[in-house]
Amino acid sequence: VQYKLTQLRPFDLDIAKIEFKIIRQDDSGAAAKASRQKVIAICVPRDVINERLSLFQGLNIEVVSIEVPPLSLIHLSQSFKKEEFKDEVTLWIDIGEEESFIAIENEGLLYFSRNLSLASTNITKSIAQHAHVSQEEAEGLKKNYGLVFWSPDKDVFSESQVPKEESGSEDKSKAVYLSLISPLENFIVDIEHSFKYFSYQVTQSKINRFDRVILSGGGANLKNLDHFLSVKLGVPVERINVFNVFRPSDVVQSQKRGLINISSTFAVCAGLAMGRGGKDPQAINFLPEKEDEPVKAFIKLLRETPARIAAAVLILGILALGAETGRATYYKAKMKSLTSQVETAKSEYGRLQDTQLTLAKEEDNLTSKNELLAARHNLLKNSIRRPDKFSELLRSLTYLLPEKMRATKIAFKDGKWTLVGSTADMNSVTGLIDNLKKSDMFVNVGFTYGRKEAANTVYTFEVTAETGE
Repeated sequence: VQYKLTQLRPFDLDIAKIEFKIIRQDDSGAAAKASRQKVIAICVPRDVINERLSLFQGLNIEVVSIEVPPLSLIHLSQSFKKEEFKDEVTLWIDIGEEESFIAIENEGLLYFSRNLSLASTNITKSIAQHAHVSQEEAEGLKKNYGLVFWSPDKDVFSESQVPKEESGSEDKSKAVYLSLISPLENFIVDIEHSFKYFSYQVTQSKINRFDRVILSGGGANLKNLDHFLSVKLGVPVERINVFNVFRPSDVVQSQKRGLINISSTFAVCAGLAMGRGGKDPQAINFLPEKEDEPVKAFIKLLRETPARIAAAVLILGILALGAETGRATYYKAKMKSLTSQVETAKSEYGRLQDTQLTLAKEEDNLTSKNELLAARHNLLKNSIRRPDKFSELLRSLTYLLPEKMRATKIAFKDGKWTLVGSTADMNSVTGLIDNLKKSDMFVNVGFTYGRKEAANTVYTFEVTAETGE
């Protein structure tokens, strides 16, 4: 577990700066005796624990426990989900001000969680950049219009269709929509890729679909966002306010500005506090272990009256020395034997690891060769059968590619085209997608990703399509 945490680097911190503890998902029966077991690792940055302790110590409050029920964020959904939905696979998408996350839940258990790229601040910045307004004005546009201009039957617009003067409310809502459509499409891709990774790598394809999406966080209040995600993901989307389950006191209301400044931390703390009630047997206490109380008391006594107890300590030490010497000799011999066994086991383990690595490399090489041969076979097969169709598709691509765009890679496999290119204007990608959709040669046109290359203004993108019959 420690090796995996070091490899995955939770919070992007070194393992020495992380406090982590583990619990088994199944502590009984054959699962507890198996050589491989599923465990849940709960990680907290040590600086966060020390910061909380210092805060309460400054108020003369003694902290007796810092307990984290590892599934409490998902337990919160039990306050909102109906009984008939309890067996469904649910995506919990929380869009916060500075960070967002996706959590995958099934039967009340958290199976997977990771951060997402889109946050509420990114949405505001995108509106400000494309609409050429200040951050404050962009925040107002986001709140007032959101995605009200969007509907499932609308096409993606090109840059030339962006309104020059935003005098009317329809023009403003259209401008906000055009500012958000690209980051939201990337957001959809991020969600789908996260679920695919969970499905293939975590569950080995045992869970390959989700039934429902729950939206939370301040960013979830974007108008029409739930309808947009429902259409794009093909499942029901429900927007909830996790704070409706309790009424904050007047003291908390007066500290609203302070809570906003630490919104992400407060949201997690609130989720934990609103989780499973009562004493959770799986709750983990992250409070640093206290010193042994009898030893602590003895040291205190020694400091206060050293002269009176010095003789007693000396006598006790002499009496214990003989017995401890014999025990030390016995344990030393036993330790030597165990050390030899450990070294032998390490040597055997290293040999097995080398063998496993060699076999894995051979398997990867064979898999790559098999895929390459299959791709060549399909390409030759399609080329021989329909040479005129293949050349016609390539010729169509040259006409459909916008002038501001350069294609760097064109791949064709199993009837599916993949086009990788670069452009200085991401709106030209929208034009390419429109051209492909209007062409009779291509169907199922999709946008895979678009990203900006570092230190320049060039964007790299990938578009996929299938050949029409």
